[in-house]
Amino acid sequence: MRFLSILFISVLLFSCKHNIKYNSAEGEKLPKDFIEFYERFHKDTAFQKAHCVFPMQGLPDQADSTVNSSTFRWTESNWAYHKELNLPPSFHRTFSTFGPEMIIERILDDQQGIGMERRWVKFGKEWSLFYYVGMNQFSKGKR
Repeated sequence: MRFLSILFISVLLFSCKHNIKYNSAEGEKLPKDFIEFYERFHKDTAFQKAHCVFPMQGLPDQADSTVNSSTFRWTESNWAYHKELNLPPSFHRTFSTFGPEMIIERILDDQQGIGMERRWVKFGKEWSLFYYVGMNQFSKGKR
């Protein structure tokens, strides 16, 4: 757990704009409006807050057995703003599309067995984040 904390903090400390491959896991290009939204989401804190669906399901970083996934919710008061991450080479990011209105993003490090997940949805003409699991251990079969 201590390694996970150090890794997560170091990733956050060295975060900066990073060239992201904006293709889904299926090789399809992501919608242009999502890419524009995604880039602004990581630069503009007021925009980010306005495009998060609170209370939001998910899990905090390093969740353990004391965190109940069925009752935990992200709120405006426990939310930490997301900046674009400059990922170490061992991490890979995938986007999976589910129709034109839902995208799941996963950032995983298979070597260390850690990762995070964000789920995005389009309501009308606006994209929003509606689900977020912070950096946690993951099972190898769950991708």
